[in-house]
Amino acid sequence: MLTRKINDNVYMFRQVDWELKEFHGSIYPLDNGTTYNCYLIIDEQVTLVDTIESEYSDILIKHLRNVLGTRIIDNIVVNHVEPDHSGGFLRIYEEFGVKNVYTSNAGKKAMQSQFFKDVEYNSVKTGDEINTGKFNLMFYLTPFVHWPDNMVTFLKEEKILFSNDAFGQHITSTNTFAKECGIEMVLDSAKEYYANIVLPYNSRVVKVLNDLASLEIKMILPAHGVGYKDCIPNIIEAYTKWSSGEAKKKVIIVYDSIWGNSKNISLTIGETLVDFGFEVKRYQLSKMRPSTILKELLDAEYLLIGSGNHNGSMMPSVAEFIERIDGCNLKDKKGLTFGSYGWSKNYSKKLESRVSEAGIELLGEGVYINYVPTPEDSNSIQEKIISIFENEI
Repeated sequence: MLTRKINDNVYMFRQVDWELKEFHGSIYPLDNGTTYNCYLIIDEQVTLVDTIESEYSDILIKHLRNVLGTRIIDNIVVNHVEPDHSGGFLRIYEEFGVKNVYTSNAGKKAMQSQFFKDVEYNSVKTGDEINTGKFNLMFYLTPFVHWPDNMVTFLKEEKILFSNDAFGQHITSTNTFAKECGIEMVLDSAKEYYANIVLPYNSRVVKVLNDLASLEIKMILPAHGVGYKDCIPNIIEAYTKWSSGEAKKKVIIVYDSIWGNSKNISLTIGETLVDFGFEVKRYQLSKMRPSTILKELLDAEYLLIGSGNHNGSMMPSVAEFIERIDGCNLKDKKGLTFGSYGWSKNYSKKLESRVSEAGIELLGEGVYINYVPTPEDSNSIQEKIISIFENEI
């Protein structure tokens, strides 16, 4: 665990978990793990903002002791009850003789459901403050960004926003701030994090950004990844763009193929759209992480989904991906379906129906070829794609 002194009164405790390969179960695979961050504010009263995964609670206690000596922790702020931020709560609560715990009303209910020990939780709402001596902490509820209990905490005198999952990234660097890692890399990681964690709650993010706009924020310290200092406008601008649904002239093509015929159709479609001036990214679902595809889909205007006929239905990998985007509450995305079939084309209706139900506005009847696409088929595919997308320019 790393202890970083942010300033004279604020400490960061960061556990770098290099081994973690799955976040939220198998839903979000990770290449390099993640970090868990919590923060200590030293004042007349000592305040800990969030805790950590239960497996790291003992090492966090050791690092807290190194800073505090024999002092107790007067207050714990629970910005978010998810176990990666609250799993060590009871150990720290008992070890340091904590007097007060502050969380949202939804957080209180969830904490009582997770930790059955009789703990008195103080429910707070937006605008509530606590004074710790020379500092004042103000709370802002951010429900469904990304759980009902989420909130953020603002240290007014230091102008620091403790944002928990908001503005986070899965970056396992030992650096503390974004500029040390490279802001473009951090924003790209934050984009993937947003697409896989926050995307379904865009409208809530818009409200939160509006609520926080009046604050003079000099530092954002999230619970995952690195913090932001001297680049606050970059991440705020990115969140504003992502939450607004702003899209560019970009097409995401996803597919799976049994004998390669649907793949060949995807290639023809992709090449046609590239020649037509679109940015195109193409992915075979069985060979690419959906989390990466969602990152690219975040600022794309179009999503094309293709599948071969598998037992009269779409391929399982395609069905799973559609189910995933159905839960993302996508807005203003347009699309098309395509694929190759053998003795029956009936599966195409299931594919089109399911894609439409998932919130994609279909631009017309899909592109379907019987068995292997011929050169004539390829020409007809090009003509159909041009006829559809020339109206989209």
